[in-house]
Amino acid sequence: MTFPNNPLQVGVEYLEVARSGAFKDSTPHNIDTFTFSADLADLEKLPYGQAIAYGSDKGATIPVSGVTTVADVAGFLPYKNNGVVDEVGIQKGGLYNLVPVFNFGQIYAPVTTGEVMVVGDAVSLNLAAGADFNTVRKLPAGPVASDLDISTIATVSEKSDGGFVLLTINKYLK
Repeated sequence: MTFPNNPLQVGVEYLEVARSGAFKDSTPHNIDTFTFSADLADLEKLPYGQAIAYGSDKGATIPVSGVTTVADVAGFLPYKNNGVVDEVGIQKGGLYNLVPVFNFGQIYAPVTTGEVMVVGDAVSLNLAAGADFNTVRKLPAGPVASDLDISTIATVSEKSDGGFVLLTINKYLK
């Protein structure tokens, strides 16, 4: 008996290479926890896979263009499938009181639209206002105030694909 070579399902999209904030659990990693910063407005969301900065009270907040330095970056928000999950991120005043911050290991971060990153690229945090705010890209040859060079704490681990890049984060605890 022979079986036809047909697809198992029709009309089902393949999964993306990763999801924002997914991390390699099989490699050494560290996730620290912080309270939400008072600098973050109530009901504001911290998006998965994006950079988290220390607020004025050392709580977790969103980086600010032109103000945040690489020392202010606490790490990245990991996606942890731990039961009740908001698909967008973690909301201040929502279900969680603490913010997990991934500061060592390999994590998938969203890439600025149209950007292709490869191993060896210097990593920049794009803090320009708009849809690509708080995404990563290659550090431009002539960086502007909205580009934050994070190559001292983040390196490209594999070529970007599907709007994400695998970064190795090496941000030591303060």
